[in-house]
Amino acid sequence: EMTKTTKPTKGKPKAAGIKEPKQDFRDPHGIFAAEFDRLDRNGDASVDWKEFHHGLISAGWDANALSDLFETIDVSRDGKISREEYLNYHARKNSQPMLLDPKAVFTEFDADKDEHLNLRELAKLIRKIDNDEGFLGDTDFSNYVKEQLVAADKDKDSKLNLAEFLDWYKGFVHHIEDIRERFEDEQRKKKEAKQTSVSGSPANPSQFTGDGVWEVQLKDLMVALEAAWAKKKTPILIDDSADDRESPDATPLELFLQYGNYTLLEMKKMVVEVNMQKVKELEEAMEEARKKLVIALKHGNTLCVLLANSVPPIKSKFSSDESLPLAIFDGNMVDAAPASSSRGWRM
Repeated sequence: EMTKTTKPTKGKPKAAGIKEPKQDFRDPHGIFAAEFDRLDRNGDASVDWKEFHHGLISAGWDANALSDLFETIDVSRDGKISREEYLNYHARKNSQPMLLDPKAVFTEFDADKDEHLNLRELAKLIRKIDNDEGFLGDTDFSNYVKEQLVAADKDKDSKLNLAEFLDWYKGFVHHIEDIRERFEDEQRKKKEAKQTSVSGSPANPSQFTGDGVWEVQLKDLMVALEAAWAKKKTPILIDDSADDRESPDATPLELFLQYGNYTLLEMKKMVVEVNMQKVKELEEAMEEARKKLVIALKHGNTLCVLLANSVPPIKSKFSSDESLPLAIFDGNMVDAAPASSSRGWRM
């Protein structure tokens, strides 16, 4: 079952005679565009290393962080930061804990001020970043935090001192950046594939007009989904790609969803944990579902509810107006919602 959201549209132009930057959803208030202009001292629409270093040092940045930061923003690796790269970076960085001064991060999350991060404090840091970035996906959160602490805790005292944290945090940030790069690369490939599909016409939307079951090749899946959403339907995907798997852990469809613009909610796992294993209360599971929905809305993702081989009681138990409303599965109800709240959803 899927719902799809789109990013907010750009605002209306300013009144004539007022010279302001064109509004961009990545920077709606023009803050980062103004920062870029300040860094771009020679006005050539790019920021080289000298300009970048001078601008941030004068603003009080830690010099040791600047080299890695420059390389992170300079995605094209041409030794210069363009306006697009700068805005894209800040759009991805929409998270307070992802500060590039690791010492400031350490201080912020050292709640008891004992100059160490314990398991609970490290969990709060990782949880906040995951809520903004969605990088953990369906990974078990508690086990992930414990594994990170064990790997970083060199002196085995079950907490991280500043030196241990700095070593760990650098790799942690790079790990998230790698995930972003893979995601962006996958999006680029999907866009190219879609353009090729249009020019080569392997799939015609007109073939997806009737109700019922559609048999769809993976390369034509996006065309079929768009056709279903146009009919105000919530698509239910039956995965028949197991025989074509290249990975022992995932089918081609599962890989498509994992690396695409999707937020995955494992409904069967939720039902098992609440009803069978009884390791979670219903309220806790529904709160996790709410966070998945918020991540999908925030990042303009498609929310994909994974049912596996189960038929969960979504309507009677695993839905609520406060966490996972049934209305998100009803295209007509979403279309009837005010534009300010529906934010351009398609079902």
